[in-house]
Amino acid sequence: DKQAELEWKKYISKIAWENVSKRFKTNVATAFLMAVEGRPASEIAAELKIAESSVYVYKSRVQKELRAEIILLNQKLS
Repeated sequence: DKQAELEWKKYISKIAWENVSKRFKTNVATAFLMAVEGRPASEIAAELKIAESSVYVYKSRVQKELRAEIILLNQKLS
């Protein structure tokens, strides 16, 4: 059961990311992915040539949309 649940979560997360990532500009999605990997905001900002505060805002926006999409998909597909 635990393995099946883990596979389901991976599946839903993948679909959610595919749906959500299309809604954001490339820099926003890239900043989010880099932040999730654990890279420091200062490093992300320097690499993407954006303000460090933008990294936090981008991460928050994408995270919010991703959570909402996961909830929606779970409701639709369960």
